Amino acid sequence: MTTQATTSVQRRGTLSVASLLFALPLPRDARAQTEARELFERAWPEVLEGNWALTRKEQRLLEDYPLWVDLQAARYSAEVAKGVTANAQKFLERAPDLPPTRRLRYRLVSALARTARWREFFAAYEEHYSNQSDAALACTALAAAIKGKSLWNVEQQHALGRKLWLVGRSQDDRCDPAFDALKRQGVIGSAEFAERFDLAVERGNYGLASYLASSLDGDHRNAAALWKRAHSAPRDVLTQRSLNAALTSAQIEHAVRRLALRDPLAAHNLWHTDKTLRARTSSEQQANVLRFLALAGAQDGLSEAKDWFRPVPASVRDERWHGWRVRAALRADDWSEVLRAVADMPIEQASTPRWRYWEAVALTRSGQLEAGRSLLGALAEDRSYHGFLAADAVDAAYRFDDERLPVDPDLKQSWSQRFELRRGEELFHVG
Repeated sequence: MTTQATTSVQRRGTLSVASLLFALPLPRDARAQTEARELFERAWPEVLEGNWALTRKEQRLLEDYPLWVDLQAARYSAEVAKGVTANAQKFLERAPDLPPTRRLRYRLVSALARTARWREFFAAYEEHYSNQSDAALACTALAAAIKGKSLWNVEQQHALGRKLWLVGRSQDDRCDPAFDALKRQGVIGSAEFAERFDLAVERGNYGLASYLASSLDGDHRNAAALWKRAHSAPRDVLTQRSLNAALTSAQIEHAVRRLALRDPLAAHNLWHTDKTLRARTSSEQQANVLRFLALAGAQDGLSEAKDWFRPVPASVRDERWHGWRVRAALRADDWSEVLRAVADMPIEQASTPRWRYWEAVALTRSGQLEAGRSLLGALAEDRSYHGFLAADAVDAAYRFDDERLPVDPDLKQSWSQRFELRRGEELFHVG
Protein backbone atom coordinates (compact mmCIF):
# COMPACT_ATOMS: atom_id res chain seq x y z
CA MET A 1 0.00 0.00 0.00
CA THR A 2 1.35 3.45 -0.89
CA THR A 3 2.04 6.06 1.78
CA GLN A 4 -0.78 8.20 0.42
CA ALA A 5 -3.22 5.29 0.52
CA THR A 6 -2.10 4.37 4.05
CA THR A 7 -2.64 7.94 5.21
CA SER A 8 -6.07 7.93 3.59
CA VAL A 9 -7.03 4.72 5.39
CA GLN A 10 -5.74 6.08 8.70
CA ARG A 11 -7.72 9.29 8.20
CA ARG A 12 -10.88 7.34 7.36
CA GLY A 13 -10.30 5.33 10.53
CA THR A 14 -9.94 8.49 12.60
CA LEU A 15 -13.03 10.02 11.06
CA SER A 16 -15.04 6.85 11.62
CA VAL A 17 -14.19 6.95 15.34
CA ALA A 18 -15.19 10.60 15.45
CA SER A 19 -18.39 9.78 13.60
CA LEU A 20 -19.27 7.20 16.22
CA LEU A 21 -18.55 9.70 18.98
CA PHE A 22 -20.54 12.50 17.48
CA ALA A 23 -23.26 10.76 15.44
CA LEU A 24 -25.94 12.44 17.51
CA PRO A 25 -28.97 14.48 16.43
CA LEU A 26 -28.19 18.18 16.42
CA PRO A 27 -30.30 20.37 18.71
CA ARG A 28 -30.59 23.00 16.00
CA ASP A 29 -31.04 22.99 12.25
CA ALA A 30 -28.05 21.21 10.69
CA ARG A 31 -27.65 23.87 8.03
CA ALA A 32 -27.58 26.64 10.64
CA GLN A 33 -25.05 24.61 12.62
CA THR A 34 -22.78 24.33 9.61
CA GLU A 35 -23.12 28.05 8.84
CA ALA A 36 -22.27 28.92 12.45
CA ARG A 37 -19.25 26.64 12.38
CA GLU A 38 -17.94 28.19 9.15
CA LEU A 39 -18.49 31.69 10.54
CA PHE A 40 -16.64 30.77 13.73
CA GLU A 41 -13.66 29.45 11.75
CA ARG A 42 -13.48 32.68 9.73
CA ALA A 43 -13.82 34.94 12.76
CA TRP A 44 -11.57 33.10 15.23
CA PRO A 45 -8.13 34.20 13.87
CA GLU A 46 -9.30 37.82 13.65
CA VAL A 47 -10.70 37.84 17.19
CA LEU A 48 -7.45 36.44 18.56
CA GLU A 49 -5.72 39.45 16.99
CA GLY A 50 -8.14 41.79 18.75
CA ASN A 51 -10.34 42.48 15.74
CA TRP A 52 -14.05 42.10 16.46
CA ALA A 53 -15.95 42.73 13.20
CA LEU A 54 -19.01 40.49 13.59
CA THR A 55 -22.28 42.06 12.54
CA ARG A 56 -25.43 41.80 14.68
CA LYS A 57 -26.83 39.20 12.29
CA GLU A 58 -23.64 37.13 12.56
CA GLN A 59 -23.66 37.39 16.34
CA ARG A 60 -27.27 36.17 16.48
CA LEU A 61 -26.28 33.19 14.33
CA LEU A 62 -23.45 32.35 16.76
CA GLU A 63 -25.32 32.89 20.04
CA ASP A 64 -26.56 29.26 20.18
CA TYR A 65 -23.29 27.85 18.86
CA PRO A 66 -21.39 25.84 21.53
CA LEU A 67 -18.12 27.72 20.90
CA TRP A 68 -19.66 31.18 21.17
CA VAL A 69 -18.22 31.38 24.69
CA ASP A 70 -14.70 30.77 23.29
CA LEU A 71 -15.13 33.60 20.82
CA GLN A 72 -16.31 35.99 23.52
CA ALA A 73 -13.53 34.98 25.92
CA ALA A 74 -10.97 35.60 23.18
CA ARG A 75 -12.54 39.00 22.44
CA TYR A 76 -12.38 40.13 26.06
CA SER A 77 -8.90 38.68 26.57
CA ALA A 78 -7.69 40.96 23.78
CA GLU A 79 -9.40 43.90 25.51
CA VAL A 80 -7.83 43.03 28.86
CA ALA A 81 -4.41 42.98 27.19
CA LYS A 82 -5.06 46.59 26.16
CA GLY A 83 -6.14 47.59 29.68
CA VAL A 84 -9.91 47.47 29.14
CA THR A 85 -11.50 45.25 31.79
CA ALA A 86 -15.13 46.32 32.25
CA ASN A 87 -16.57 44.13 29.49
CA ALA A 88 -14.58 41.11 30.67
CA GLN A 89 -15.85 41.53 34.22
CA LYS A 90 -19.48 41.72 33.08
CA PHE A 91 -19.02 38.69 30.82
CA LEU A 92 -17.47 36.58 33.59
CA GLU A 93 -20.38 37.31 35.93
CA ARG A 94 -22.70 35.25 33.71
CA ALA A 95 -20.26 33.01 31.79
CA PRO A 96 -20.15 29.22 32.37
CA ASP A 97 -17.13 27.71 34.10
CA LEU A 98 -15.11 26.46 31.12
CA PRO A 99 -11.40 26.49 30.20
CA PRO A 100 -11.64 29.65 28.06
CA THR A 101 -13.47 31.57 30.80
CA ARG A 102 -11.01 30.36 33.45
CA ARG A 103 -8.10 31.58 31.33
CA LEU A 104 -9.83 34.92 30.82
CA ARG A 105 -10.46 35.29 34.56
CA TYR A 106 -6.78 34.67 35.33
CA ARG A 107 -5.71 37.28 32.79
CA LEU A 108 -8.22 39.72 34.24
CA VAL A 109 -7.06 39.21 37.84
CA SER A 110 -3.44 39.64 36.76
CA ALA A 111 -4.36 42.84 34.93
CA LEU A 112 -6.16 44.18 38.01
CA ALA A 113 -2.98 43.64 40.02
CA ARG A 114 -0.80 45.33 37.39
CA THR A 115 -3.04 48.38 37.43
CA ALA A 116 -3.27 48.44 41.27
CA ARG A 117 -7.05 48.00 41.33
CA TRP A 118 -6.78 46.19 44.62
CA ARG A 119 -10.39 46.18 45.75
CA GLU A 120 -11.48 44.39 42.57
CA PHE A 121 -8.37 42.20 42.63
CA PHE A 122 -8.95 40.92 46.17
CA ALA A 123 -12.66 40.32 45.52
CA ALA A 124 -11.79 38.09 42.56
CA TYR A 125 -8.81 36.50 44.29
CA GLU A 126 -10.70 35.49 47.42
CA GLU A 127 -13.62 34.10 45.43
CA HIS A 128 -11.66 32.10 42.87
CA TYR A 129 -8.02 31.63 43.86
CA SER A 130 -7.50 31.76 47.63
CA ASN A 131 -7.72 27.95 47.98
CA GLN A 132 -5.58 27.16 44.94
CA SER A 133 -1.85 26.55 44.76
CA ASP A 134 -0.96 29.41 42.41
CA ALA A 135 2.06 30.78 44.27
CA ALA A 136 2.61 33.72 41.90
CA LEU A 137 -0.92 35.05 42.42
CA ALA A 138 -0.77 34.35 46.15
CA CYS A 139 2.51 36.26 46.41
CA THR A 140 1.01 39.17 44.48
CA ALA A 141 -1.87 39.25 46.96
CA LEU A 142 0.47 38.95 49.95
CA ALA A 143 2.75 41.79 48.82
CA ALA A 144 -0.28 44.04 48.36
CA ALA A 145 -1.72 43.03 51.72
CA ILE A 146 1.56 43.87 53.48
CA LYS A 147 1.26 47.36 51.98
CA GLY A 148 -2.22 47.69 53.44
CA LYS A 149 -4.19 47.12 50.24
CA SER A 150 -6.51 44.52 51.81
CA LEU A 151 -8.32 43.79 55.06
CA TRP A 152 -6.03 40.84 55.87
CA ASN A 153 -4.68 41.07 59.42
CA VAL A 154 -1.04 40.55 60.36
CA GLU A 155 -1.61 36.92 61.44
CA GLN A 156 -3.14 36.08 58.03
CA GLN A 157 -0.24 37.73 56.22
CA HIS A 158 2.39 35.91 58.26
CA ALA A 159 0.65 32.53 57.94
CA LEU A 160 0.45 32.84 54.14
CA GLY A 161 4.04 34.10 53.97
CA ARG A 162 5.37 31.10 55.89
CA LYS A 163 3.32 28.72 53.75
CA LEU A 164 4.76 30.21 50.56
CA TRP A 165 8.32 30.32 51.93
CA LEU A 166 8.51 26.80 53.39
CA VAL A 167 8.68 24.80 50.18
CA GLY A 168 11.57 22.85 48.70
CA ARG A 169 11.45 24.58 45.31
CA SER A 170 12.13 28.05 43.98
CA GLN A 171 9.10 30.29 43.95
CA ASP A 172 8.02 32.71 41.23
CA ASP A 173 9.94 36.02 41.08
CA ARG A 174 6.70 37.78 42.05
CA CYS A 175 7.23 36.35 45.54
CA ASP A 176 10.43 38.33 46.12
CA PRO A 177 8.79 41.60 47.29
CA ALA A 178 6.64 39.76 49.84
CA PHE A 179 9.58 37.66 51.09
CA ASP A 180 11.80 40.76 51.39
CA ALA A 181 9.15 42.50 53.47
CA LEU A 182 8.70 39.48 55.75
CA LYS A 183 12.48 39.23 56.24
CA ARG A 184 12.57 42.87 57.33
CA GLN A 185 9.74 42.16 59.76
CA GLY A 186 11.61 39.18 61.20
CA VAL A 187 8.93 36.70 60.13
CA ILE A 188 11.46 34.93 57.89
CA GLY A 189 14.71 34.48 59.79
CA SER A 190 17.50 31.94 60.29
CA ALA A 191 15.12 29.23 61.53
CA GLU A 192 12.96 29.56 58.40
CA PHE A 193 16.06 29.55 56.17
CA ALA A 194 17.28 26.36 57.86
CA GLU A 195 13.87 24.70 57.58
CA ARG A 196 13.60 25.55 53.90
CA PHE A 197 17.21 24.37 53.39
CA ASP A 198 16.20 20.91 54.64
CA LEU A 199 13.15 20.91 52.38
CA ALA A 200 15.27 21.85 49.35
CA VAL A 201 17.78 19.09 50.09
CA GLU A 202 14.97 16.59 50.56
CA ARG A 203 13.56 17.53 47.18
CA GLY A 204 16.97 17.51 45.48
CA ASN A 205 17.06 21.23 44.68
CA TYR A 206 20.71 21.76 45.55
CA GLY A 207 20.97 25.13 43.81
CA LEU A 208 18.23 26.48 46.07
CA ALA A 209 19.92 24.82 49.05
CA SER A 210 23.19 26.61 48.23
CA TYR A 211 21.38 29.95 47.98
CA LEU A 212 19.73 29.41 51.36
CA ALA A 213 22.98 28.19 52.94
CA SER A 214 24.71 31.45 51.98
CA SER A 215 22.57 33.15 54.64
CA LEU A 216 23.28 30.47 57.24
CA ASP A 217 26.38 29.18 59.06
CA GLY A 218 29.42 27.38 57.71
CA ASP A 219 27.98 23.94 58.49
CA HIS A 220 25.04 24.57 56.18
CA ARG A 221 27.29 25.93 53.45
CA ASN A 222 29.53 22.86 53.68
CA ALA A 223 26.52 20.57 53.64
CA ALA A 224 25.13 22.29 50.55
CA ALA A 225 28.48 21.98 48.77
CA LEU A 226 28.67 18.27 49.59
CA TRP A 227 25.12 17.64 48.43
CA LYS A 228 25.92 19.31 45.10
CA ARG A 229 29.05 17.17 44.69
CA ALA A 230 27.23 13.98 45.70
CA HIS A 231 24.63 14.74 43.06
CA SER A 232 26.85 15.91 40.20
CA ALA A 233 30.10 14.00 40.85
CA PRO A 234 29.11 10.89 42.86
CA ARG A 235 32.17 8.83 41.93
CA ASP A 236 34.50 11.55 43.23
CA VAL A 237 32.82 11.97 46.61
CA LEU A 238 32.65 8.21 47.14
CA THR A 239 36.29 7.48 46.23
CA GLN A 240 38.21 10.59 47.31
CA ARG A 241 38.93 10.24 51.02
CA SER A 242 39.06 13.98 51.63
CA LEU A 243 35.44 14.23 50.49
CA ASN A 244 34.27 10.80 51.58
CA ALA A 245 35.05 11.35 55.24
CA ALA A 246 32.68 14.31 55.50
CA LEU A 247 29.67 12.61 53.91
CA THR A 248 26.55 11.96 55.97
CA SER A 249 24.75 8.63 55.62
CA ALA A 250 22.05 10.28 53.50
CA GLN A 251 24.69 11.77 51.18
CA ILE A 252 26.38 8.37 50.84
CA GLU A 253 23.08 6.75 49.85
CA HIS A 254 22.33 9.54 47.38
CA ALA A 255 25.79 9.39 45.81
CA VAL A 256 25.61 5.61 45.32
CA ARG A 257 22.20 5.97 43.69
CA ARG A 258 23.47 8.73 41.40
CA LEU A 259 26.47 6.63 40.39
CA ALA A 260 24.17 3.65 39.76
CA LEU A 261 22.18 5.71 37.27
CA ARG A 262 25.37 6.40 35.31
CA ASP A 263 27.31 3.16 35.82
CA PRO A 264 25.40 0.49 37.78
CA LEU A 265 28.27 -2.02 37.65
CA ALA A 266 30.75 0.48 39.11
CA ALA A 267 28.27 1.47 41.82
CA HIS A 268 27.61 -2.19 42.66
CA ASN A 269 31.32 -3.02 42.90
CA LEU A 270 32.11 0.06 45.00
CA TRP A 271 29.26 -0.59 47.41
CA HIS A 272 30.22 -4.23 47.97
CA THR A 273 33.96 -3.66 48.30
CA ASP A 274 33.95 -0.64 50.61
CA LYS A 275 32.84 -2.03 53.98
CA THR A 276 33.59 1.26 55.73
CA LEU A 277 31.18 3.08 53.45
CA ARG A 278 28.40 0.58 54.14
CA ALA A 279 29.05 0.69 57.88
CA ARG A 280 28.28 4.43 57.94
CA THR A 281 24.70 3.85 56.71
CA SER A 282 21.68 2.40 58.49
CA SER A 283 20.22 -1.02 57.74
CA GLU A 284 17.26 0.68 56.07
CA GLN A 285 19.57 2.72 53.83
CA GLN A 286 21.57 -0.39 52.95
CA ALA A 287 18.37 -2.20 51.95
CA ASN A 288 17.30 0.75 49.79
CA VAL A 289 20.71 0.86 48.08
CA LEU A 290 20.62 -2.88 47.30
CA ARG A 291 17.16 -2.53 45.80
CA PHE A 292 18.20 0.48 43.73
CA LEU A 293 21.35 -1.25 42.46
CA ALA A 294 19.36 -4.30 41.34
CA LEU A 295 16.80 -2.19 39.51
CA ALA A 296 19.45 0.03 37.91
CA GLY A 297 21.44 -2.97 36.71
CA ALA A 298 18.38 -4.72 35.28
CA GLN A 299 17.16 -1.58 33.53
CA ASP A 300 20.64 -1.08 32.07
CA GLY A 301 20.51 -4.61 30.63
CA LEU A 302 23.43 -6.05 32.62
CA SER A 303 23.42 -9.84 32.47
CA GLU A 304 24.91 -10.08 35.98
CA ALA A 305 22.05 -8.04 37.42
CA LYS A 306 19.91 -11.16 37.83
CA ASP A 307 22.13 -12.10 40.78
CA TRP A 308 21.72 -8.69 42.43
CA PHE A 309 18.09 -9.30 43.38
CA ARG A 310 18.46 -12.16 45.87
CA PRO A 311 20.37 -10.18 48.56
CA VAL A 312 17.67 -7.47 48.62
CA PRO A 313 15.79 -7.67 51.95
CA ALA A 314 12.10 -8.60 51.83
CA SER A 315 11.19 -5.30 53.50
CA VAL A 316 11.90 -3.33 50.30
CA ARG A 317 10.63 -5.82 47.72
CA ASP A 318 7.61 -4.48 45.90
CA GLU A 319 5.73 -5.14 42.66
CA ARG A 320 8.25 -3.18 40.59
CA TRP A 321 11.15 -5.07 42.13
CA HIS A 322 9.51 -8.46 41.39
CA GLY A 323 8.81 -7.49 37.79
CA TRP A 324 12.36 -6.39 37.09
CA ARG A 325 13.73 -9.52 38.74
CA VAL A 326 11.89 -11.60 36.14
CA ARG A 327 13.06 -9.34 33.32
CA ALA A 328 16.69 -9.62 34.44
CA ALA A 329 16.40 -13.42 34.43
CA LEU A 330 14.77 -13.36 31.00
CA ARG A 331 17.58 -11.23 29.58
CA ALA A 332 20.10 -13.74 30.94
CA ASP A 333 18.11 -16.73 29.54
CA ASP A 334 18.07 -18.17 33.06
CA TRP A 335 14.75 -20.04 32.91
CA SER A 336 15.12 -21.62 36.34
CA GLU A 337 15.56 -18.16 37.85
CA VAL A 338 12.49 -16.95 35.93
CA LEU A 339 10.43 -19.70 37.56
CA ARG A 340 11.81 -18.88 41.00
CA ALA A 341 11.16 -15.17 40.50
CA VAL A 342 7.54 -15.73 39.42
CA ALA A 343 7.00 -18.16 42.31
CA ASP A 344 8.25 -15.49 44.75
CA MET A 345 5.79 -12.90 43.45
CA PRO A 346 2.65 -11.99 45.41
CA ILE A 347 -0.18 -14.15 44.11
CA GLU A 348 -2.06 -11.14 42.70
CA GLN A 349 0.94 -10.16 40.57
CA ALA A 350 1.90 -13.70 39.52
CA SER A 351 -1.69 -14.35 38.40
CA THR A 352 -1.71 -11.57 35.79
CA PRO A 353 -1.53 -12.61 32.10
CA ARG A 354 1.97 -11.11 31.68
CA TRP A 355 3.67 -13.24 34.30
CA ARG A 356 1.56 -16.35 33.65
CA TYR A 357 2.78 -16.16 30.06
CA TRP A 358 6.44 -15.89 31.00
CA GLU A 359 6.06 -18.67 33.55
CA ALA A 360 4.66 -20.86 30.77
CA VAL A 361 7.54 -19.93 28.44
CA ALA A 362 10.06 -20.67 31.20
CA LEU A 363 8.45 -24.07 31.83
CA THR A 364 8.70 -25.04 28.15
CA ARG A 365 12.26 -23.71 27.80
CA SER A 366 13.37 -25.64 30.87
CA GLY A 367 12.03 -28.94 29.51
CA GLN A 368 8.65 -29.03 31.29
CA LEU A 369 6.75 -29.09 28.01
CA GLU A 370 3.46 -30.54 29.21
CA ALA A 371 3.11 -28.09 32.11
CA GLY A 372 4.13 -25.16 29.92
CA ARG A 373 1.68 -25.96 27.11
CA SER A 374 -1.11 -26.56 29.61
CA LEU A 375 -0.56 -23.10 31.10
CA LEU A 376 -0.36 -21.55 27.62
CA GLY A 377 -3.60 -23.26 26.64
CA ALA A 378 -5.40 -21.89 29.68
CA LEU A 379 -3.99 -18.40 29.09
CA ALA A 380 -5.06 -18.51 25.43
CA GLU A 381 -8.66 -18.26 26.68
CA ASP A 382 -7.95 -14.70 27.88
CA ARG A 383 -8.73 -11.65 25.81
CA SER A 384 -5.42 -9.89 26.45
CA TYR A 385 -2.12 -9.20 24.72
CA HIS A 386 -0.39 -12.08 26.51
CA GLY A 387 -3.45 -14.24 25.96
CA PHE A 388 -3.01 -13.68 22.22
CA LEU A 389 0.71 -14.51 22.50
CA ALA A 390 -0.25 -17.74 24.28
CA ALA A 391 -2.77 -18.51 21.53
CA ASP A 392 -0.01 -18.07 18.94
CA ALA A 393 2.24 -20.42 20.90
CA VAL A 394 -0.34 -23.25 20.93
CA ASP A 395 -1.80 -22.44 17.50
CA ALA A 396 -5.22 -21.52 18.93
CA ALA A 397 -7.72 -18.91 17.77
CA TYR A 398 -7.85 -15.58 19.59
CA ARG A 399 -10.69 -15.24 22.09
CA PHE A 400 -12.27 -11.83 21.60
CA ASP A 401 -15.54 -12.50 23.47
CA ASP A 402 -17.01 -9.30 22.08
CA GLU A 403 -20.67 -8.41 22.46
CA ARG A 404 -22.57 -5.67 20.67
CA LEU A 405 -23.89 -3.09 23.11
CA PRO A 406 -27.60 -2.30 22.85
CA VAL A 407 -28.51 1.23 21.75
CA ASP A 408 -31.07 3.10 23.85
CA PRO A 409 -32.72 5.65 21.50
CA ASP A 410 -34.07 7.73 24.38
CA LEU A 411 -30.67 7.89 26.07
CA LYS A 412 -29.00 8.74 22.76
CA GLN A 413 -31.51 11.55 22.21
CA SER A 414 -31.07 12.98 25.72
CA TRP A 415 -27.28 12.90 25.48
CA SER A 416 -27.41 14.72 22.15
CA GLN A 417 -28.81 17.73 24.03
CA ARG A 418 -25.92 17.91 26.49
CA PHE A 419 -23.84 21.04 26.09
CA GLU A 420 -20.59 19.18 26.85
CA LEU A 421 -21.07 16.79 23.92
CA ARG A 422 -22.18 19.51 21.55
CA ARG A 423 -19.11 21.49 22.55
CA GLY A 424 -16.84 18.46 22.13
CA GLU A 425 -18.26 17.85 18.66
CA GLU A 426 -17.57 21.42 17.56
CA LEU A 427 -14.06 21.46 19.05
CA PHE A 428 -13.36 18.37 16.95
CA HIS A 429 -14.79 19.85 13.77
CA VAL A 430 -12.87 23.15 14.03
CA GLY A 431 -9.63 21.38 14.88
